[in-house]
Amino acid sequence: MRRALLAVALAACAAPGCAGARPVYLNRDVRTVAVLWPLNASNFIEAPDRLWPYVEHEVQSRGYALVPRATVWGFYEAKRFTGEPGQINMFTAQELCREFKCDAVVYTNIAEWGANRKLTRTELKVAVEAYIVDGKDGQRCWEGAGEDKSSTGGGFSVRGIVKDAILAQLRDLEPYGQRAAEKCFRKLPLPGYEPRDPK
Repeated sequence: MRRALLAVALAACAAPGCAGARPVYLNRDVRTVAVLWPLNASNFIEAPDRLWPYVEHEVQSRGYALVPRATVWGFYEAKRFTGEPGQINMFTAQELCREFKCDAVVYTNIAEWGANRKLTRTELKVAVEAYIVDGKDGQRCWEGAGEDKSSTGGGFSVRGIVKDAILAQLRDLEPYGQRAAEKCFRKLPLPGYEPRDPK
């Protein structure tokens, strides 16, 4: 019996990832990126400002060099940016990379940031989508998505519904945004090319 268990354990450790997965690289000449102000499809007007630093942190933690946020925001201000989604997409990734002297652009969309009533429960949720566009060829070279949520149940009573609505308004969803960003960029490959094995 003990020998059989040992054989199972050895077989499991022979599977990919048991002894530490091999790092995954983007395999493009992308090392410095500009993280743009997030697009906001939610009803929470402050969501982009809340999420932006978390996106920067996640991208930087994967080894990418970032164009300073002040430089990116200075570009927006010079163009009299007001937060309209169309304004962010007025410029191609190639144009932005030339402007910021970087290799690629990180686009983020906040799909949800808030509370929704679903039958007997109130769901608190932040959902994020992101993708990277290479400034050389304008091709999307990575994309990801992540969300974080929880729910409370107050039943069908008016009191329960009102209580849930009040709690949802009082609950700060910024930690949800941070965790959603972590999940979104968790599988972002490392910058540059995979090192060649020495011969």
